[in-house]
Amino acid sequence: MKRTHTACLITIGNELLNGDIVNTNAAWLGNFLRTAGIPCKKMVVIPDDQDEILHAIQQAVSTYDLVVISGGLGPTKDDVTKEVLAEYFDDHLIRNKEVEQHVVDFFRKRGRNMAEENYFQADVPSRSKVLFNKLGTAPGLLFDLPDKLVVALPGVPYELKYLCSAFLLSEIEKKWDQQERNVRRHWFRITGIGESDLSARLMPHIEPEIQPDMHLAFLPHPGGVDVCLTQVNGESEQSFTSVVHS
Repeated sequence: MKRTHTACLITIGNELLNGDIVNTNAAWLGNFLRTAGIPCKKMVVIPDDQDEILHAIQQAVSTYDLVVISGGLGPTKDDVTKEVLAEYFDDHLIRNKEVEQHVVDFFRKRGRNMAEENYFQADVPSRSKVLFNKLGTAPGLLFDLPDKLVVALPGVPYELKYLCSAFLLSEIEKKWDQQERNVRRHWFRITGIGESDLSARLMPHIEPEIQPDMHLAFLPHPGGVDVCLTQVNGESEQSFTSVVHS
């Protein structure tokens, strides 16, 4: 069976831990990564703390192929993700002139005064690839390692989604070919029966057909139960189809 590449998501922000903001980025990225063929195996929510961020990055990079970091790229003192990334990669920050001009133009076009702190948005680790953010002032940062990708994205949801669609997906496709990112998924929507009763009736018929690379999930909701069958990097579509039709 082929090796499955996996991802870890690190979302940063005291406001997430305090419940001030709902972590919608986590749900969106989980679906994005699954669709891209690199399923998310772990999600971590941590505060705006340099030691916590560094520890989370160390743990994630040592275990997962793709590490996606969200948050902490803003201009204020609690935004320390770039500094931590520079420390982790034994790097330093440099001023990116293209990003700096974009930030200046961003404020000028909106008729807003630009605080001195906003210039810090253009400071990036020298070894990173800048993912240019036309929707905001904080660029994304990509580190392409021999067998891994590490990417840091702003926490603003619409900016994060834009950078994923405009840049991250193509970087994933360049890093791992389609055969390494083969995801099959089939949904069954069932009504009129509870989760436990459905499982008791269904599993004896399909369990013998489920392969080690498949995952079956029961998702109850007020209208019934959704059953989702997922196969990642399966060798044969025939085995997946046999479960769907069993």
